[in-house]
Amino acid sequence: MKKSSTFIYSVIALSAVIAYVGFLFRGGVSETDVIEETLPHIEEEIIEEPTLPTEEVTEPPVTLPASSVSDNVPIEEETEAKEKTFSPQYPVDGDITRFFSSKLIYNEISGDWRSHPGIDIEADKTTRVLAAEEGTVTICREDALYGKMIEIDHGGYKTVYKNLSTTAIVSEGDYVSKGQVISGVGDESAFEGAYGAHLHFEIIDPDGQYVDPLTILDKSAEE
Repeated sequence: MKKSSTFIYSVIALSAVIAYVGFLFRGGVSETDVIEETLPHIEEEIIEEPTLPTEEVTEPPVTLPASSVSDNVPIEEETEAKEKTFSPQYPVDGDITRFFSSKLIYNEISGDWRSHPGIDIEADKTTRVLAAEEGTVTICREDALYGKMIEIDHGGYKTVYKNLSTTAIVSEGDYVSKGQVISGVGDESAFEGAYGAHLHFEIIDPDGQYVDPLTILDKSAEE
């Protein structure tokens, strides 16, 4: 009985060895098969990288200098007042009997030496006297030495008309046009009347200095 059991065990063991050897010849069990059989199937999970909150980056405002900002750049206005050209005309037609002189000359009427700040234009009494340039009448009165006189401000330059026949045509504050009649030639001035009927005409520059009218009137005539 004991020998029979031993024999049976030997046969079983031999069969097992033969089966194992045959199994090896067929390729054996792959590692993958073992893993697939022994491990549960795990679905591949897509792992997304965590999304970090994005903070909007804003650049600090750039402050431009005032000179480069269009709203602060001064714009020259087209209506800006431009310096007016002073080009006076002759206030009356006639011959010049006495010329401008900044030097002292003898005055036969007053009997002393004094300058002659204008020109004397000979013309018949009551001959129309015209405004040499447009402007505002600033003086219209009778002077003890120069008789009836008118002064017109032209916005810088001034013109003065003396030894007139009347001051009734215009008044102080009136605005007159170039060539407008403002008076007539007279002959009653204490200083000028002795030279006969004529207009004593003066020009004062923006600095308040008397200038020779012929230097401006002649230049005006050339333009």
